[in-house]
Amino acid sequence: MNTTVMFSRAADDWTTPRELFALLDREFRFTLDVAASPDNALCARYYTRERSALDPSRCWRDAAGPAWCNPPYGRQIGAWTARAVLEARQCAATVVLLLPARTDTAWWQDNVMAYADEIRLLRGRLVFGGAAAGAPFPSAIAVFRPGAGQHPPRIGGWNWQAASASPPLARPVDWHAPERCDAERTGEQRK
Repeated sequence: MNTTVMFSRAADDWTTPRELFALLDREFRFTLDVAASPDNALCARYYTRERSALDPSRCWRDAAGPAWCNPPYGRQIGAWTARAVLEARQCAATVVLLLPARTDTAWWQDNVMAYADEIRLLRGRLVFGGAAAGAPFPSAIAVFRPGAGQHPPRIGGWNWQAASASPPLARPVDWHAPERCDAERTGEQRK
């Protein structure tokens, strides 16, 4: 079996599906797109490859609202998730990332699982802008808020296409905090 097609492509940028962004934007009201180009920027303020958001002099915190990030899905994705952690912990920024759900990778375990406040595992495969078919990988939304890493993330499946037909919820109804489920199973309250 030729797996080359399943795990790579010529470019590492995947244009955010507009419907997904619109749904998240209604909930978060983004003011900065930190991984964009002039052709696909989703916010009036944005950083490009030339004005890289990974540059330490760039701040993702915007007093007007949260930052959106659909980073390049190449080898530097760990740098993007690490920067989201830094921005949330040290700069009090709220950062929402669209990521491939690569739960077995170091960047996912060290950055997303350790510091995200919420992880929404998207139902189905996203059809990224300009693509004829769904992505060859599952996707997730990771939300990093100020004080990231103070508690385990809330993790849940999210049928965003069904949610887009109704007003956005603060949290999808099937979400749960792992520590609450442990307490319910054992009948104990976690301190």
